[in-house]
Amino acid sequence: MNVISKYIHTIRHAELDFIKQHLAGLDINSCHLPYLLALLHHDGISQEALSKHTHLDKTTISRIIKPLIEAKYVTRKQDANDKRCYCIFLTKKGKGIIPVLQKVIRKWRKILTANTDKDEQKIAFKVLKQMARNANSLEK
Repeated sequence: MNVISKYIHTIRHAELDFIKQHLAGLDINSCHLPYLLALLHHDGISQEALSKHTHLDKTTISRIIKPLIEAKYVTRKQDANDKRCYCIFLTKKGKGIIPVLQKVIRKWRKILTANTDKDEQKIAFKVLKQMARNANSLEK
C-alpha cells in the first residue's frame, strides 16, 4: 500500500538534514527559516498575525522568535498603536542572511525536482497545496 504520508515524511526528513547542514554556523535552524522568510515579505508583522499566518499559537511563535532575537536576526517592538501587540522586524544582520537562506532553498528545490519536468512540478505543487488545505480544514 502506498501511503502518501510516508513519502512526505521522507522528503521532510531529508529537507531538515539538508537545511541543518547548509545553515551550520548561522545560529539558526530549519524551524526558523519560514519565519525569517515571512519577515522578508511582511517585516513588522505582529506576533498575532504571524501566529495566524503559520497556524501556530502565540506561545510557540514566541519560543521560535526568542533565539532569533538573541542572535540579533530580528527585533521585537511594542506596536505604537496597540500596546498589547508586539511586532517583529528583521535587523540588518537578519536581512543579510536572507540571500543565504534563499540560496539554500533554491538548491533544495533543484534537488527535489530533479528528473521532473515543469508540468510534473506544477501538478505536484497543486496536489500538495490542496492536500495541505484539506489537512488544515480539520483544525477548524
